[in-house]
Amino acid sequence: MTITVDQACVTVAAPLRTSKRVIREWVAHKQVWVRKKLLEQSTRLAEVPKRSYCEGELWPYLGKQLTLHLAVGPRAVCYGDDQSITLVLARRSKKPREAQAAELMSRWYRERAQSVLEQKTECYAKALDVTVTEVKLRLTKSKWGHCTPEGVLQYNWLVMQAPEQVVDYLVAHEVSHRVHLNHSAAFWHTVEQICPDYSVQRHWLRTHGHKLVF
Repeated sequence: MTITVDQACVTVAAPLRTSKRVIREWVAHKQVWVRKKLLEQSTRLAEVPKRSYCEGELWPYLGKQLTLHLAVGPRAVCYGDDQSITLVLARRSKKPREAQAAELMSRWYRERAQSVLEQKTECYAKALDVTVTEVKLRLTKSKWGHCTPEGVLQYNWLVMQAPEQVVDYLVAHEVSHRVHLNHSAAFWHTVEQICPDYSVQRHWLRTHGHKLVF
């Protein structure tokens, strides 16, 4: 039997012929652990920001808080600077305002993520004298990055909402997998060579990563 707590919900799996009595007793035996996990996850869920895509809303970007501005024009477009992001919604679009805004905003983050992560990947790859075949972006629930044996590096573009030092750590982590395709002591030593404060940034991502959402 297994018991899983995810998104503040409890799921119990048992062999088909297991009696309900046995399952109830087993769950009762695990109740302290379950209650602890439910409390932890409920707290984390309460910390996740609710995006409304409204005028003046603040959006995190590489350690900064950018102010969102909305406008209406002949076509949908998004542009930004060091202080703000402006979404121009298409006047004749049949999509709801929030759907248009979300699409434009995600496109803006992805475009910048591709540029920034490629540059940082190239920099760290040179530092370790390794090659990277390609840099790809993914939107995943449980992983911030991945390195394939062929040298393709994949990043979750939501990391662009984190401080830049955290982004540096993520890139250093994935590029280091071009030296060690594992998480051995030798791997972490390689990470430390190019990102000396990696443990601090790793802790930040583990502690606050669930808040980086759209």
